[in-house]
Amino acid sequence: MAMAIHHSAEWLRRRTRSPEPISVSFPELVAARFRWQDEVRSTDPSDRPAEFKEALAAFKHEHGEILEAHWCTNKRAAVALTLKSVDGIHRFVRPKPVLRLHALTAEATKHAPEVSAGLHRLQILSVRVNNVLRGMPAHVAMQRIVFAMGHLLTAVDVPDDKEPPGGDALVDRKAVDRDARDIEQYYHRAAVRAARITFFCGMLIGLVGLIGVSVAAWLGLDHAGLFDGKSADARTVVLCIAMGAIGALVSLMSRTAARRVDGPDLDYELGRDTLKWMGSFRPVVGATFGVVLFFGIRSGVLPIDLKPGQQNNATFALLAFLAGFSERWARGLVGGAAADLSKRSFAWRGSAGACNPCKCPLS
Repeated sequence: MAMAIHHSAEWLRRRTRSPEPISVSFPELVAARFRWQDEVRSTDPSDRPAEFKEALAAFKHEHGEILEAHWCTNKRAAVALTLKSVDGIHRFVRPKPVLRLHALTAEATKHAPEVSAGLHRLQILSVRVNNVLRGMPAHVAMQRIVFAMGHLLTAVDVPDDKEPPGGDALVDRKAVDRDARDIEQYYHRAAVRAARITFFCGMLIGLVGLIGVSVAAWLGLDHAGLFDGKSADARTVVLCIAMGAIGALVSLMSRTAARRVDGPDLDYELGRDTLKWMGSFRPVVGATFGVVLFFGIRSGVLPIDLKPGQQNNATFALLAFLAGFSERWARGLVGGAAADLSKRSFAWRGSAGACNPCKCPLS
């Protein structure tokens, strides 16, 4: 929590000497408003309104427009939500406006530790929302956080002479927990869908990269005479690569369109860049499983018995699509074949009378 410190009007005097706007922090803005509020209550007017307007203009210039705010009357405490548009070259990197939560609550919660803990919980949640959500879900979540923090500050916004020894007695703890849980559940639902969309964008990037690398490898090997692109097996391998990547893409599309968002899913707090990188690897994994499935069936290693008439491009394309669509099925198939090969190798070594004291099939 930020500490409530009395700030002088030095920033205002500095601004009169410099044509450039002076930076005003949120504690300075709260202090200027608190002094202006005291002057409004008194009978001796001064230049406090002008000071507050100057501070407010400088704060908006640096942090953007104030969308929602709660100002305490008897304490130097407040919470505000600002929205700042991205200017310059940064708008191409992050074109969306920047939401930011500003809070000054230490003075109001010094005798209310549970209120302080509730505010801290909401502030941590605002950091998670600001780093994961975008667009309308982020606006809704941040607005609800500001409203909940303002409700907590209202419970402890009493004069010093009327403040009870335990400020937490004025707070409905069940209502506070219920509001925090509702916001966290909304954040979870929105974050899961946002993570799936980010992962899907990464998959599209990986699919385009896979196509480019495959075409380049095809042309390079064919030009060197190491790969006959006109043979039936070569065309089947390319078909398995494409169908495995498409299967991985369709698998995520079906999960993204599903209404169910509970259960194990993507870790949406890894960050957008990390999720994109993870998504870009997914088509490569699906294509690899598709090719491995083709060679495993042709060699007879995998436990899939196809009749001679079924070993055609349509069958291999379908199996490659299933391998990309369900990684669990493909991993189980390949893992079972690897375990079976290990058992066969161990049995062969034992029958040959080889010295294998560690009983390792690879020794």
